[in-house]
This record gives sequence, structure tokens and C-alpha cells, in this order.
Amino acid sequence: DFIIRYDDTNASIEELIAIRPDQLLLIDDRYLTGSKAEDEAMAKAYNRTTRVIGDGRARKKFGTDGNPLENRKYRGAILSTAEFFSLPTLSSILRSILFEIHEGEFNFDIASILQDNRDLANAFFSSFILWLQYNQKFVINYLNTENKRSYEYYKKACATKEARIISMANALGLQVNLLNQFLAEIDTSGSGPRIPINVVETHIRGYSTQIEM
Repeated sequence: DFIIRYDDTNASIEELIAIRPDQLLLIDDRYLTGSKAEDEAMAKAYNRTTRVIGDGRARKKFGTDGNPLENRKYRGAILSTAEFFSLPTLSSILRSILFEIHEGEFNFDIASILQDNRDLANAFFSSFILWLQYNQKFVINYLNTENKRSYEYYKKACATKEARIISMANALGLQVNLLNQFLAEIDTSGSGPRIPINVVETHIRGYSTQIEM
């Protein structure tokens, strides 16, 4: 029930986001339906999710007593899959980071294994959360010491002057470094997977260039 679909109603999508304000959510799958009305509804839902992330809250909603519901803030993140990328305004685009997956870049065999056994992914992410908890002092010190240096790095690396894009690139880069530290500590063989930081740089640089154009 943590996987939301773009062909769900707009109201249900926003409510599912609002009741899970601290979670990483997946919304699947933006595609062309062949129906103008359905495509417009899906486009509206696509845009609304980016606004929730950027604004940090879901839209106001009133309860049965006529009073506005509290706790409509959203602090999580949303992964969205789509066959194409289309947002109506620059402000919505600046709330998003686009990663294009090309042929040969994705291991569908591993994806099938994870799809068949969700406990594997749950165990991995649970372990990463535990690692963050046990290493709180290290994480806080890392963020305090590296944030400014990392921001200046991405400020030069990104082909844009948009502060929001630079901040997103910086946040993503810092998270990738922490994840790689976790992977290094649990990988006793020394030959396990890592996420090359240049992947972040390449995607952000190309994406920000598209925005500048």
C-alpha cells in the first residue's frame, strides 16, 4: 500500500502523501493513456506531487466539524517513475530532479528478485536507518563540516545559477556519500557496489543545462 499510482484520483494521492509525512514514497507510473481526460488528470496529479514536495505541505483540508485538519506538513521524499517528463511551470521543474535510465544502466534481473522478495529491500533500508542512528555523531559532524564545501563544489559543477537546483544537487551528493560509507562498512569483500559521485554530477549538470535553455 506504499506504492501510489498516478491513475489514482488526485484526492487519494494527496491524502496518501499527507498521512505519511516522513516517509519515502513511490508513485508509479506516468504514461500516456490515449484518453485526453485521463491524461489531463494524470498530468494534474503529477504537478500536484511536485508542489507538495516544494511547498512542504499538502493542501488544506477540513474535517467533519468544519475545522481545518492539522499536520498537513510533508517532510519526506517521493520517487516517481514516468515514461516521459512534463511539468507546466519552471517552479514545478525546480522542485524535481530527473534521472533518465538508458539501456544497459539498469539490472532488471536484480529488480525482479527485489520485486519477488520485498523483505530484501526492507532489510537493506532498515539496516541503513540503523546505521544512521548508531552513527549520529559522525553523520552530524560530517554534514556540519562538508555542507559548505560541498555546496560550493556543486555551485561550480552545475550549469545553472538557480539556488534550488544547487541545493538539491548538494543534498543528493551528501546523501550518496553517506550511503557509500554505509556500503563500505557492510561490505567485507571490498568489491561490493558503490554509487559513483560523478553520476550525480552528470545528471544534475545535464538537467540544469536543459532548464537554462
